Amino acid sequence: MFHSLSQSTMLAWFVMAYFGQGQAARDDISPSKPAVTAPYARPADQKPQTEKLPAALGAEIKTVDEMHRSIRTNEPIARWRFETVRSRYQVILKKAGNDPATEEAIRARLARVSRDEEAARAARTIETILAESHRRDSVVAQAKRRVAAAGRSQARAYSAVGYVQSSGQRLEGRKLYVLIGGDGSTLAYLDVPPGLDIDPLLARRVGVRGDPHFNEDLGSRLITVRDVETIDSRR
Repeated sequence: MFHSLSQSTMLAWFVMAYFGQGQAARDDISPSKPAVTAPYARPADQKPQTEKLPAALGAEIKTVDEMHRSIRTNEPIARWRFETVRSRYQVILKKAGNDPATEEAIRARLARVSRDEEAARAARTIETILAESHRRDSVVAQAKRRVAAAGRSQARAYSAVGYVQSSGQRLEGRKLYVLIGGDGSTLAYLDVPPGLDIDPLLARRVGVRGDPHFNEDLGSRLITVRDVETIDSRR
């Protein structure tokens, strides 16, 4: 399924799903009132509240908040890395001691970092699946091209390809065979040299090598046969 979608489309779908574009479907909306959809603000895009925190810690938190926001704004979702952001929040949490307001603010931010890390991991998983799908498609396409090229090469190596049947026609006393196409049409008569027994190939699909020319008496092409090979009828 994934190979039918572009990577950018897949990741865009994921971002919309993750960041709550389907929120309205989960809300309890009264059928008697028209639904009003407000612009959805992603949690990490909301302006952090630091006014109630100690000034020094509030300034540190604001610096890390900006780092978090910068990563989310400037990097593709699959390249989000928040190790430094997480560690700096944790340092501030230790400095906060028993201050409940600071602790609550930091834990809320760490939870937001965890959600973003989960989103980034999911996006990287999608990228990996898409890359593997594209790789398999490329391998299959190359194999098909090789098979087609081999078939064309083999077809060029034969003077004609068809089904061998016995014929009542003769040429200078020699019995002729006829080569029939898949639609039942006569492709050519075959002048088989002594020593080459093609009776076991009757009704088989074969490739004929030889010298073709038009014979007026037969009103058809005549191939002076040098060699005949059985061809797999499934080709």
